[in-house]
This record gives sequence, structure tokens and C-alpha cells, in this order.
Amino acid sequence: MLGGFVSKLTCNAVLAWTAYKSYKAVSSNDTEQSKKLLVFWIVFAALESLMFWSDMIIFWFPFYYEARVALSLWIASSHGSVYVYESWLKPTLSHYEAQIDEYIVKSQREAKARARYYLWWTVEYLRVSGQYLIAKGYEFLAENVARPPMKPGMKSCAPVQGNVEEPSNSGHLD
Repeated sequence: MLGGFVSKLTCNAVLAWTAYKSYKAVSSNDTEQSKKLLVFWIVFAALESLMFWSDMIIFWFPFYYEARVALSLWIASSHGSVYVYESWLKPTLSHYEAQIDEYIVKSQREAKARARYYLWWTVEYLRVSGQYLIAKGYEFLAENVARPPMKPGMKSCAPVQGNVEEPSNSGHLD
């Protein structure tokens, strides 16, 4: 039995090989090979989405990992991915295409609205927190920072306590 590590290693090797084949096809402008590889990537994405759940649910079945490796190798061949695409994936996607597109548009709209809300909430939180920290900083400075000593002849900036005389208008021209 292969086990999870060897299975994932083999599947990753298949992906690396197919990715390199895709690079070669795109570099050579071979549209037929590019189309086959695009079909592979579509089938791979669909099966990988299903395998996410199957890994959590049926990984304990005997020969699960061996079947997964065999499936990966089979779809990596051009015939396997084309067969899955033509017989299952294309008809299913064509049948539900309008609903899928509608769901995608709705999901994008909701995601944008949520992102705006969370952005607003984050900015508001930072604004309030910033104001609080600034107020606490001023408070700390007022309580803990000693004022520099006054030079002789300097007037204090501290508020005057007691009776304060109003300045006279003497010498002031009216």
C-alpha cells in the first residue's frame, strides 16, 4: 500500500510533468496540444475539488491512495482527461452554466459588500483606537514628563493661580 505521502508525491510529480508539458505547448504555439492540456487542467481542478472531500471521508478505504494515483496518471494521459471532460464534466457544466454564472456574480457582489463593510469597520476601529492612544499618550506625558527648568527672567507658561489683574490701557492711544 502506498500511503498518503507516496500518493501525494506521485500526484505532484504528475502535476509537475503536466505543467512542463503545458509550458512546452504554449511556447511552441501548438493549439491542439494546448487544448488537450487545458482540458486536463479543467478536469484536474474538478477532481481535486472532489478529492478534497474524499480525502477527509474515505481515505481509510483499502487501496484509496493507489486508486487516487491511478486516477491521476489516467487523467494525465490525454485520453483520460478528454474522456472525463466529454462524458461527464462538459455536459454537467453546460446544463448548469446559467446557474453557476448567476451564483458567481452573486458571490462576487456579496464578497465586495462584505469587504467594504470589513474595511470600514477596520478603519473605524483604527481611528477610534488611534484617538484613544493619542489621548493616553498626552495624559502620560502630562503626568510623567518633567518640565525643563526655567531660565532666569523667563515667564512661566503655567496657568496663573489667584487674582489676576487686568492689563491697564495706559500708554494706549484711543
